[in-house]
Amino acid sequence: MESKDRDMIIQPGRWPLLYLPLKRRVEGGWPEIATLMTATYDDTAELMIRINWSVMGPVSGDVTEKTFKNVDELLADGWVVD
Repeated sequence: MESKDRDMIIQPGRWPLLYLPLKRRVEGGWPEIATLMTATYDDTAELMIRINWSVMGPVSGDVTEKTFKNVDELLADGWVVD
């Protein structure tokens, strides 16, 4: 599955919207949600996500931003395409 997520993340032309919705499992609770804000075909580029931000705007909780060195670091942190 990670391979499918990786392919989707680095192919923004296939995204359903201008931003890509992400999720991450949380043990014993609802998944976290985020939106990938960086659209690039370069799998070595830095990627920025907004946590607690859906493609329709903020959800409950504080919205925070996190930057990853590349797509592999994002996936290693548990984020997958929603």
